[in-house]
Amino acid sequence: MNKGTLLKAFKEVIDSGDIYGALEDFHYEYTSHPSTSPDDHAFDEDMYEEAVEALEKRWKKFSAAFKPEFESSRLVVWRQLLLGDKKLKNNGVGVYWSWTKEKARSWWGDNLRHKREKLLKGLVALDAIDIPLTLASNLFKEHIEETEIRLKKGAKVQLLEPRPGDATAKGFLRKVHGAYTVTETMRRVAYSSGGFGTVKMDPRAFLILTTDHPPDDSVRRGILKRAKEWHEYEGYGTDGEIRVMPFLRYARGTGKVRGHEGRHRAVAAWRHGDRWIEVALKAEPVRQHFGEREPEDYPERLYNQYETGVSVDMLKWHGTFTPLTEEE
Repeated sequence: MNKGTLLKAFKEVIDSGDIYGALEDFHYEYTSHPSTSPDDHAFDEDMYEEAVEALEKRWKKFSAAFKPEFESSRLVVWRQLLLGDKKLKNNGVGVYWSWTKEKARSWWGDNLRHKREKLLKGLVALDAIDIPLTLASNLFKEHIEETEIRLKKGAKVQLLEPRPGDATAKGFLRKVHGAYTVTETMRRVAYSSGGFGTVKMDPRAFLILTTDHPPDDSVRRGILKRAKEWHEYEGYGTDGEIRVMPFLRYARGTGKVRGHEGRHRAVAAWRHGDRWIEVALKAEPVRQHFGEREPEDYPERLYNQYETGVSVDMLKWHGTFTPLTEEE
């Protein structure tokens, strides 16, 4: 593989029209017709012609600026990650890479506990690259901050720096945080909005309670499609951009879930391999006596928000329950 063969592979995808499938994930950012919802994929003739014209201009700009490096007929890719004590493998280190060393910086903030950053250098074969999404990342975004190479899920990366056997971000973050970092601000917000405690539950169980189910499962499919990578949500939380931790709000007595937050984070945690996420529990209406919050009973079973008839036994995580207090 060299620059010529890689650009040829990119151009074949554009000419085949396959690029427009990847385009839907970016909500038509390259047109003057922004999608009104993530599932709105109407693509009329005028939009198509405008897209083709814009695409040709961006392709010329991209192909001129594309200056990759190659070793042993494979593309050199870079990524910056948080590293710790577990062993680094040739897979499981993410799909977001860059062909430019200078642009391969991490995007989570500077306040992660025990933070250690390491610049990874690797080699990938042509069949490891998700060409439609790589093109979408570089051609359709108006403000490109990273010269991105998107890999296919599970694609193998031959790591050159650090060598396999060094630390991995995935194992380190799970060891330090368990799952997502829940900040003190998140706990205070959870209590002030009616939360009485938190539980560490399986992210799949959280999704079972908060999504619809086949055959009418458009909500579930949309969340699976739009969920970002684990480290992005971790960064939003530790940087203070996300102040609300995942929660379940349910009706006291019936156990029916009525509200929630955190489905995209739950998907990312599940894909990352986390066995639990910390979730705030909120029973309604909130019990108060002369302005003081009354103790709340831990729910034995909760029922799906979309009335699918599906329920989850909450007692299996009762041992992880932690009360929330005003002092949080």
